Amino acid sequence: MTLTSSANRSSSVIRASVSRARACAADHVSRAVTAPIRHPVSPVGRRGAQTGRDLAIVPTRFSEPTNLPSQPLFTDRFVAVAWRSNAEVSDPLTWDEFHKLPYLSYRLGSVPSMVDALLEELGHGRQLDAVVEGFVVGALLIRGTRQITFLQERLAQTLRGVGELRLLVPPLDIPPLVETMVWHPRADHDPAHRWLRDHVAAVASQL
Repeated sequence: MTLTSSANRSSSVIRASVSRARACAADHVSRAVTAPIRHPVSPVGRRGAQTGRDLAIVPTRFSEPTNLPSQPLFTDRFVAVAWRSNAEVSDPLTWDEFHKLPYLSYRLGSVPSMVDALLEELGHGRQLDAVVEGFVVGALLIRGTRQITFLQERLAQTLRGVGELRLLVPPLDIPPLVETMVWHPRADHDPAHRWLRDHVAAVASQL
């Protein structure tokens, strides 16, 4: 079985836990492997049968349109982030500061991030000065620059020391990020898959 997940700190913790647990599990689950997700919808949906991916951890906005079996795992919120020595930002971050400073954002393929989509809806869409695929990479690129970005609070707190990050209240209300476990219907009653789902849910409950 293959578990794919979005590239954030909490999902990485879950992948690592599954990788450790499979070494102690019975033979029928010894083939469970983990990998970061590269496409928001296809891992267990349209391409699931071809890729062999049986379980994905994705934001709810990607899982809801699929009508696949799913289970919410954990909730996080977004914060604005800048280098801690950036004297051009205040807390809360203002719209003027947001539009003045270079902006680092994220993409899963051609899909805009949840925050970027919301900014466009509110008429505050930005030219992207830098684009990365993973939130961890983005967090570590802020240091020593004038760039600002938005990160999940758990990830920002984890990396604030090594990344020299300053966490700020955003200039807009951003809906909470709900990470959801999604799987293919063929696996509903599979014992090995139930073990994997139960383990993932148990780890997520402790985040």
